[in-house]
Amino acid sequence: MANYYTFLFVAAAALSFATTPVVRALARRGGVAEFSAQRPHAGPIPTLGGLSLLAAVAGAIALSLAFYPGLSVFFVTLGSWRWSTAGALLIACLGVVDDVVRVRPATKIVFQLVAALLVVADGHGIGRVIDPFTGTTLYLGWLAAPITLLWIIGMTNAFNLIDGLDGLAAGVGLIAALTLAALAATAARQEIALIALALAGALLGFLFFNFFPASIFMGDSGSMFVGYVLAALYVRGAQQPEGVPVLTPLLALAFPVTDAMLAIIRRGFGSNGQEGRRDLSSRFLSIFRRDHEHIHHRLMSAGLTEKHAVLLLYAASFVSALAAVLTFHAQGVRLVTTIAVISGAIYFGFRRR
Repeated sequence: MANYYTFLFVAAAALSFATTPVVRALARRGGVAEFSAQRPHAGPIPTLGGLSLLAAVAGAIALSLAFYPGLSVFFVTLGSWRWSTAGALLIACLGVVDDVVRVRPATKIVFQLVAALLVVADGHGIGRVIDPFTGTTLYLGWLAAPITLLWIIGMTNAFNLIDGLDGLAAGVGLIAALTLAALAATAARQEIALIALALAGALLGFLFFNFFPASIFMGDSGSMFVGYVLAALYVRGAQQPEGVPVLTPLLALAFPVTDAMLAIIRRGFGSNGQEGRRDLSSRFLSIFRRDHEHIHHRLMSAGLTEKHAVLLLYAASFVSALAAVLTFHAQGVRLVTTIAVISGAIYFGFRRR
């Protein structure tokens, strides 16, 4: 099985590395580009990086099936993901349109809701979770569907929100995908591990062109696609008899989750003097408007360079991902102790920087 994992990861990385320059040239020729807020002197930088990620993931799966027919046993489960696959394509297409012509926040939310509903239509949902302190299985009942929708839409936008520095969303997504692959492999969920590795390989190949100084941006087509796929895979991972440890996905995706929560509080409940923010619908839509108060922006305001801020957030994401792996089967005192030690390490690491 290790050979399958290695082949899929390397194939995705190679395809992403090969297709990204092509996508970059097409985007530059079509004028689909934007200025970097940190490097405006660099001129317009092409976007649409999500197209190379989508092509790499799909191409790697196709190549794996061609060279290793035995993998069809695991990918046969994709037949039961037909609506989820359609949702991923819908999100990618929505991102491409947004990169080209800009889509209103309300319109994006509608399409994201439809894409999330497609996962539920496949019969996948977060119906059972494991209490991290007692180890008992909690059944969510009627809350399963709304929690699933909130998780998918939230993660889709969370990766979109952190895509503000060169290589940040791609690197954090790479760490999260590798973490998911490791957790899925230990839980004997090979189909999830394989798809997560395909996404990780695609992100690694893309990161060669997206890391500082980036020659292509991931764009909404990439950031929303990565967030959606990771969210959907974690939903699928929750479908096992005993459920999934509730803290595992939150730790594996701690940085985008934290940044998104702070953005919701800041934009939805903060006051900036605009009267329109007082009604509920305006407050909700204001959550999806851009600002420069994200964690990565604050790190740069504190004096870090763009490259150093990204590397620091990589380190924090890696440590929180390590916590997800170490606490996957932990309970009670061991769980609390592990999280406390790792949280302290992240906090003092930030303070020192």
